Amino acid sequence: MIRFLIALQFLTRITLREIEPKVNDMARSLVYFPVVGAMIGFVLGVGHLWTGIFLPKEVVAAILLAIGLALTGGLHLDGVMDTFDGLLGGHSPERRLEIMKDSRVGAHGVTAALVIVFLKFALFQSLGRNQGIPFLVEMGMLSRWGAVLAIGFFPYAREAGLGMSFYQHATKREVLIGSSIALGLAYYLTGWVGLITWLITGVLVYIWSRKVVKLLGGHTGDTYGATIEMLEVVVLLFLLSLEAVKGGII
Repeated sequence: MIRFLIALQFLTRITLREIEPKVNDMARSLVYFPVVGAMIGFVLGVGHLWTGIFLPKEVVAAILLAIGLALTGGLHLDGVMDTFDGLLGGHSPERRLEIMKDSRVGAHGVTAALVIVFLKFALFQSLGRNQGIPFLVEMGMLSRWGAVLAIGFFPYAREAGLGMSFYQHATKREVLIGSSIALGLAYYLTGWVGLITWLITGVLVYIWSRKVVKLLGGHTGDTYGATIEMLEVVVLLFLLSLEAVKGGII
């Protein structure tokens, strides 16, 4: 239970009770990342289903954006801005990390955040009434699973930080269990479309993480957040695209 609460508090602004997690518990909580992501997606899916009854699609999409920001506190979007300010604004790993610690937001960060928000807005509008819950649950789940892969398989760039507590003590066991949960739930929700999207998510995390390691020396808490935000867009994009292909084949 403690490990689930750690995952919930790390990925959202929901605090059920005050806890002082041990380092090992933080690493073990990785298995619950896909579960918490699925819960976030379910809340969005229910919001899509209910508000879609009486509101235009544009308004529904805006409400889903607001719900997502309320649940996460905009933490992951902040990671996007810091990450792209650093990756595109520095000429060495040290300088990029320094830029990412700066509380000020630059043009690269603002642009990246706007692109993600606009893409989400468009994708939310494209959801059919029966697609909302399964697609949004899968979006939330696979994007948080992507963070598990980044933590489990790639180095951490800083000597200290909240993300280090996860990386330093994470084992392949957490990654394997988290991956199994993500795979099973993806197949349950959308069949072979989910399996392909699960595979694509893993490949994209690998490609993105290799680039981050090259430019920064490893991941940071900000890049974990950026990974989640970008994967939300990519997962939903592929789900909609593959479902359209599936409909054409059938």
